[in-house]
Amino acid sequence: YIMEALNLMLDVFEIVDVEEYDETLLLLENGEIDANFNSLADALLLIGKGIDLKLVMASDLTIGVDGVVSHPSITQVQQLAGKPIGLSLNTYPHVLIQQILEQYGLKEEDVELVNVRGEQVPQWLQKGEIDAGHTWGIHLQEALDQGGRLLFTSAEYPGLLADSLFVRADVLRDHRDEWLAFVKAHDAALAYWQANPQAGMDILSQGTGYQAGEIEKMLEGVEFITHESGPPLLD
Repeated sequence: YIMEALNLMLDVFEIVDVEEYDETLLLLENGEIDANFNSLADALLLIGKGIDLKLVMASDLTIGVDGVVSHPSITQVQQLAGKPIGLSLNTYPHVLIQQILEQYGLKEEDVELVNVRGEQVPQWLQKGEIDAGHTWGIHLQEALDQGGRLLFTSAEYPGLLADSLFVRADVLRDHRDEWLAFVKAHDAALAYWQANPQAGMDILSQGTGYQAGEIEKMLEGVEFITHESGPPLLD
């Protein structure tokens, strides 16, 4: 949104607004979009399905924005044995849950994994349909405000969940210069936001429909990466 507002983005690019993260993966898989900012884990799952993707730019690390909230009676991970856990199956939360279960001596078959989008976890918890669930940002806070207990966050697994820009290989091959310009524009937009936090937040709030406080809450556990600070991927 900041790139658009500052006229940094080339006309060949179009931002597609998608409400649900999972839907972006389907669009990328089906070729309905050419690129997506998504987790490394989800990109690997798509590549495993035969989708030829190229990693163009690392964008951020989740260092606490993701977490698992449980019913208040559950105070430790071991108590999840035999209990239903809500998460978006076969996406990056699945990787996080696997790591956590393994750390505490549990396997997937020791729990019941229920396919629930992160945005819906607070409601499912409140209704008693799950005993714990993965969610993020404002939805994580919503679940806590309803009385849920925070069992752990992605801050306990630094580097596990990395978001990056992935582009379909044929599109990158045919438009390499345009994508390099996109990466540079992304860095310029991030630099503008860091230098003008209120103006940047106003642009994001207008573009996303979220209040500034909600955006700030979602970004508390996110560490941004630029083309300069990250590994050399596209030069």
